[in-house]
Amino acid sequence: MKFFFRIIERYRTQRDIVGEHRTWVHYLFLRFLLIAVVFSFRSCQTAFDALKTKETKLEKALYDVLITRASPLRLDELTARKTRVVAGLRDLSLVSSETALKQRLHEWHSDPRLIKVARKTIETDNQFISPYRAFFITLAVFAFVFAFLWRSPVERLSWRKVAPWLVMVGVLLAIVLLALTDELENDCLKALFASPPTDSLSELRFDAQAKFLLLGGAALSIFIVLGIGLRREVRFWTRKTPATIAARHKFARLLKSEQDAILKAREDKNEASSEITVEAAEEPRASQCNVNFVGLALSGGGIRSATFNLGLLQGLHRYDLLRHVD
Repeated sequence: MKFFFRIIERYRTQRDIVGEHRTWVHYLFLRFLLIAVVFSFRSCQTAFDALKTKETKLEKALYDVLITRASPLRLDELTARKTRVVAGLRDLSLVSSETALKQRLHEWHSDPRLIKVARKTIETDNQFISPYRAFFITLAVFAFVFAFLWRSPVERLSWRKVAPWLVMVGVLLAIVLLALTDELENDCLKALFASPPTDSLSELRFDAQAKFLLLGGAALSIFIVLGIGLRREVRFWTRKTPATIAARHKFARLLKSEQDAILKAREDKNEASSEITVEAAEEPRASQCNVNFVGLALSGGGIRSATFNLGLLQGLHRYDLLRHVD
């Protein structure tokens, strides 16, 4: 419990000194989003494992067609074909020319079992698209909320120029387009496995390259925003400030509580606002308060001054003047 209360006290101190903070509602919302990211990641991982199983079967079928049946092969040809076996469907998506594509399709169509396994792999890949799209969307939302969900007057002014939420919408749009281009690429591959092939290399290559470009851009943006959020969070909890700033904020809290108590006793509904300045001796003082307060200070420290001050207070009370002193 002591550790928990120390965290709360640290939070309040940093909130007053730094000038920006998250509320506890913000932290609860972040926790909810983090749980959503974890669940979407688990769903994505399950779909990815199923896809890897299909790709392993496709790799074995490709190895049988491209290497086992084609032996003996020169060393350079063997190396090239092993690379194509590992690449699998990506070898068709990123093939260099129309001629090379026709040669690849001739090899693939030489075995109906290979085509069957390839089609099942594409179907599994289509099932993988929805989970990874959900994971990227929840991760992007969490990243932007983690980075920019702060109570900060300075930041709200800067949002008038470039709002982070507009950038988040751009990233989410890139993720949606990523999933769309992945689906279009799979449709092109399905068309290539038809007899005869009914799709062109240009459309397949465009979809494949757009998919990788959008994936790289979205992933890079999310990691940058997560880095910004982590940096701000660490700086909030660890930032050190000069003693004068800390003293000024502590004095401001004390003064505010005192003024609120006085106004409550007066039954005055106004809200006091004072300007806090720090003198050369690094001692804060209040000036230019919007509400008039009256204080009474009597000097001394011994029995003579105490006796004199008591008589002075009795005289003020006799003339009903102490009621004007706060």
